[in-house]
Amino acid sequence: MSNTSESLPCRPARGLSASSSGPLPFDTSAIIPFPDFTVDPLAFESGLDASRSPWWSQRTSAPYAILVHALQALTSTRSRIAILSILTNLLRVLVAHDPDSVRPALYLLSNSLSPAWEGIELGVGGSIISKALQTTTSITPTAMRALYKKHGDPGDVAYYAVVGNSSAPRTSVLRPHPPLLIQSLYDDLRKIASAKGEGSQKLRQTLVEKLMLSAVGSSWKSGQSSSYVDLNPHLLGEEPRYLIRTLVHNLRVGAVRTTILSALARAITLTPPREVTISSLEGPQKISSADLNIVKGVLQAQGPSTSPRKGQSSIKRGQSEEFTNAYERVQAALKQADTILRRAFAQHPSYDDVVVAVLDQGIEGLLSPSSRAGLALGTPLLPTLGSPMRSLEQIYELLGPQASWCAEKKYDGQRAQVHAWRENGTITARIFSRHLENMTDKYPDLVHLIVNTMEADNTLDSFIVDAEAVAIDPSTGELRSFQELAGRARKDVQIADIKVAVCLFLFDMMLLNGTVLIEKPFRERRRLLQTHLPPTKSLATGNTDENIPHKYVRATLDHVESIDAQEGRDAVQEFWERAIESKCEGLMIKLLDDTVLTVDDQDEQGLDDTMEMEIDLPSPQKPSGKKSRRKALPATYEPDKRTSAWLKLKKDYVEGIGDSIDMVPVGAWHGNGRKAAWWSPILLALYDSERGIFVAMCKCMSAGFTDAFYKELNERYPIDSDTCSKSPQWNVETGGYQPSVYFKPSEVWEIRGADLTVSPTSVAALGLLPDSRDKGVSLRFPRFIRIREDKNIELASSPTFVYQLWVKQESKGGTRGGVDEGDLVDYIEEEEAIEDEYESEGDPG
Repeated sequence: MSNTSESLPCRPARGLSASSSGPLPFDTSAIIPFPDFTVDPLAFESGLDASRSPWWSQRTSAPYAILVHALQALTSTRSRIAILSILTNLLRVLVAHDPDSVRPALYLLSNSLSPAWEGIELGVGGSIISKALQTTTSITPTAMRALYKKHGDPGDVAYYAVVGNSSAPRTSVLRPHPPLLIQSLYDDLRKIASAKGEGSQKLRQTLVEKLMLSAVGSSWKSGQSSSYVDLNPHLLGEEPRYLIRTLVHNLRVGAVRTTILSALARAITLTPPREVTISSLEGPQKISSADLNIVKGVLQAQGPSTSPRKGQSSIKRGQSEEFTNAYERVQAALKQADTILRRAFAQHPSYDDVVVAVLDQGIEGLLSPSSRAGLALGTPLLPTLGSPMRSLEQIYELLGPQASWCAEKKYDGQRAQVHAWRENGTITARIFSRHLENMTDKYPDLVHLIVNTMEADNTLDSFIVDAEAVAIDPSTGELRSFQELAGRARKDVQIADIKVAVCLFLFDMMLLNGTVLIEKPFRERRRLLQTHLPPTKSLATGNTDENIPHKYVRATLDHVESIDAQEGRDAVQEFWERAIESKCEGLMIKLLDDTVLTVDDQDEQGLDDTMEMEIDLPSPQKPSGKKSRRKALPATYEPDKRTSAWLKLKKDYVEGIGDSIDMVPVGAWHGNGRKAAWWSPILLALYDSERGIFVAMCKCMSAGFTDAFYKELNERYPIDSDTCSKSPQWNVETGGYQPSVYFKPSEVWEIRGADLTVSPTSVAALGLLPDSRDKGVSLRFPRFIRIREDKNIELASSPTFVYQLWVKQESKGGTRGGVDEGDLVDYIEEEEAIEDEYESEGDPG
C-alpha cells in the first residue's frame, strides 16, 4: 500500500471472493480499528489516510465487517441527522480505499440487489436459513425455535446462536476463514437470486451456508489480533445477525433512499474519488480544501461533544468570522451537491449508473448532457405526483386569475410509463408501473399497439410518455373499474387470453426523438404529445388491426379528456360533474405555463417549492394573521416530487376529510363474537420515509370488509408465520396501540374516513402538531376502500401528507380539539360498522 495520501490503494484482482481456498495471512501493522462513524462528517478524519487502512493490506477490497459496523450504529439511532452522518462517513471510507465497493454497499444498505424494474428477488425461504444456522453454529432445532419465540427476529436468532450457544462451534467454524467482502457478498446474493429451475433450491442452500460459514467464522475472537472482531470487539456475532436480516429482507435500519442519496452526495464532495478535484463543483457554490481544513480544525478542537444536531447557528456561535464564512460555504456546497444528485437519481434511479458517474466525474459530472445517469430510454424516471385539493373553489383561490391551467379527467386505472424506441430497424417498447416495476409482460396488447403506432410513423424514433392504462368496455368504449384490470396476470400474458380491453390514456410526454422535454412547460409537452401520438380508432368502430383476429380484444390509444380554465368556471364545473358521472376518480389540475403565485402562509401546505429539497410544515393561521408572499411555480415535469403544478381533486375529496389515505396494515387484534376466527380490528400505519419506519395511525374495525376479505386476510397473515408474529420485529412504531399480533408491512390499503383528530394514542405526525407535540393524528371512522396493488409499501401516505391534510381541515374550520381517545372512538365505530358489514355483500374493492 502506498505511503502517499494522494494515491489510492491498488484494486484487488477481479473475481476474488470469500470462497477463495485456504486461510489468508493477516498483516495488522497498517490496520486501524474501524472509525467512529457517528461524528460530524466535517470533523471526520480517521480511516481516510491511504497509508493506514481499516482493513487488512493483503487485499484492499472492503470487508463486510465495516458495513456491519455502520449498520450497528444505524440500528442504535432514529435521528435522521445521525443516520446521515453514519452513512456519509462510511461512504467516505469506501471512496477513499475501495470505490468498487460503493455500489454494492448502497444496494446492501437499501436491502435490494437491483433497480426495481429488473425484478430481482432473493427467494430465500425460512427452511434454507434454519438449515444454514444449524450447519454453521451447531444449534439444535429446539433451541432455535426457542430463540425465535423469544426474540422474533431471525437476525437476532443468528446472533444468539453464535454468541450465546453453550456448545462449542463446529470444527469448520474454528478454522480461520477469509472474511466476507462487500463486493463478493453482493455477487453471491445475485447468484442466489438468479438460481432457477432444477437444482436451484440446492444451489441456494449451498450459497447461503457458504456465506454463513464466513460470517460465523469471522465473528469469533482468535485471541491473536488476527480478525476484525479482535480489533473491533463490538462486532462479535454481528455479521451473522445482519447477513440473516439481509436474506429475509428486513435490515431494520433507518437508511431510506433519500438519506442514502444525500450521504453519497456528501461523501463524494468531501472525499473526491480518483482524479476529481474538490474545487471542481460547478455552480454558484464551490468547496475548497482550505475551507474544509478551517471547519475541520475548529470542530475537532471542540472535541467529541460536537454534534450535527446542534445545527449551524450553535456551531457558529462564538466562532471567528473566518470559520463562519468557511462553514457557510461548505454547507452551501453540500446542499447543492445533494440537490444535483437527488435530481439526477429521480431521472435515472439506478445505483449502477449514478455511482459510476459520480466516481468517474464527481457530482458535477451529473450535470453533463452526456452523463450516463441522465434520462434514458429503457430506464424509468420517478413520476411526478399531484397535491390533493378539497374543491374547485380552493383551486381557483390558490391559482388565482393569473395562472393558465387545464383540468384533465383522472381515470381509475393503472399508471403506466411507456418507453419506445427504434434501433437498427427494430422497435422496442417497455411499460413501467408507478413504482418502476417492469410490467411489459402484463400488457402485450399495449406493446402491440405501441409498435404499430411507431411503424405507421417513420418520423417517430423514440418517446417516453406518462399514461393511465384503463379497463374499458370492448363494445362501447365505456370506462370500467380498476378491479377488472387488477385481475390480469402480471407475467406471461398472451394476447389470445386477454378478456379485458384496455385503453392507454396519454397525459404527458417526457422525451421525443431523443430530446428531453421535462424542462419545457406543460403546454409545449402537451402539444408535442397530441401532435406525434394521435388517438387510434375507438373500439366501438370495430377491429381494424389485420394482425389480430377479430375475436381477440384490441387495445386502443387516446389522450386524456381535458378542458382549459380559460373556457370559464361554469364549463370547468360541468366538466367536473361529467367526470364523476363517467366513473372517473376526479380531475387533475395542471399548470400550462410557468407562473408566479401570491400565496398566504396558511395555504402554504401542499404548495411545494420545486427549488428546495425540504418541505415546510406550516401551522394553521387565523384569518387575521394572514401573510402573503410571491412564489414561483414552474410548469415543468418534476420527477419524484408532489408538486402544486399538479393538483388532484377526487370525488371523495369533497366528502369527509378531503382525501383518501394510503395506509399499510401492520398489526391486528383477535376478533370477538362473530369475528372470533378472524383478525379484527386491523392496525393501520403510515410510512415515514425520513426514518424508514411505519408509524401507527388508527384501527380499522369493520367498515368496508366482507367475510371473504377477512378469510383472505387470515390466509395472508397466519399466526407465527413469516408475515405475522406475536412480537414486534418489523420497523413499526405502534405508540399507544398494543395489537395481539404484528403484520409484516407488505401491502397498501386505500382508506377513507370522517375527519382527522388529535390523538394521544397515534404516533402519526407525532411532533408536528404545533400545540400538541406529544400527540399524533388519527382518522375517525376509517373505511376500507381497496388494496392498492399499484403501490408498494414505500409509496404509502406519509406523516407529512397527513399533517398537511390536518392543516387544511383546521384552516377550513374543521373540528378543533376533537381528541381521539383511542378505544372509546373505536368502540363507537365498532357498533356502527357492524351494520355496514352486514349490508355489504360484494367485493369491498
